[in-house]
Amino acid sequence: MKTILEIPESLVQQARSITRIASDNELVVYALERLVDSNPLATIKQYKGKLDLDINVDVLRGRC
Repeated sequence: MKTILEIPESLVQQARSITRIASDNELVVYALERLVDSNPLATIKQYKGKLDLDINVDVLRGRC
């Protein structure tokens, strides 16, 4: 996907010096991947419908 972005040059230079990534495209992809990976809710959502916890709420609440 091609997108035109206006990113402050100083921010790009700082990111390049930290990551040592020379390509603008690779730098943006790297930053977006780190942002997505840092979202804990997204990490939890990947398990939706995949875990069988076999929990009985009544037993947990002491009703039985």
